[in-house]
Amino acid sequence: MEQDHGVRNVNKSTFGDFIDFDLRVVDSWRQCRISGTALAMLGGSAKMSGLKAFEQYEADIKQIAASLLATKSGNGRLAIISSDI
Repeated sequence: MEQDHGVRNVNKSTFGDFIDFDLRVVDSWRQCRISGTALAMLGGSAKMSGLKAFEQYEADIKQIAASLLATKSGNGRLAIISSDI
């Protein structure tokens, strides 16, 4: 089955240094969250704000999140993508 990936509802979280977003994998939308630390790691030495970094690395984030969704189960929400998990 072909996988259809997309992102919507990208927002800075009101809780901590996170970006919340919905990720479409195959035929369903899943709520996801990525930490500012993880975004900084994707960017290496680049200094960007959270939402700008998310835009820059959206393809990588979608690939990582889709991979985790394929291997993890939960209550409909993906575990936080962070450098410390």
